[in-house]
Amino acid sequence: MRFQPCLVRHDTAFSSPIRALHSLTEAQAWALTLALRRFSSRWEVERQESYDGNLCLVLLPEFDDSDPTFAINRDGTGLHLGVLHEDAYRAHGAFDDVDEVIEAIQRILSDGGQPQRIAPTC
Repeated sequence: MRFQPCLVRHDTAFSSPIRALHSLTEAQAWALTLALRRFSSRWEVERQESYDGNLCLVLLPEFDDSDPTFAINRDGTGLHLGVLHEDAYRAHGAFDDVDEVIEAIQRILSDGGQPQRIAPTC
């Protein structure tokens, strides 16, 4: 099963903002890719760009299907980390910078791949 977190259905062409303006920047994508590759060589980093230019990164386990898959994207409120594990997707939280996202991934993996429930930050 391939995971495509960047695809979003738009009901009308006039009601949605241009998501590419809030997308991951090339600098953020590059910094995340380098940090994730240094973090572990057993993960594959995929760049996914939607039809409207919204860029996100998907971190896939190369060998072990029991490990979670991570999706990292950005919108107007910050960087977002989503976790797909055992066919369940959970938004893990919003972060201000790349280092916080990497720390969150490390925490999830140290907890055996189970994302912890995070209270919404309204």
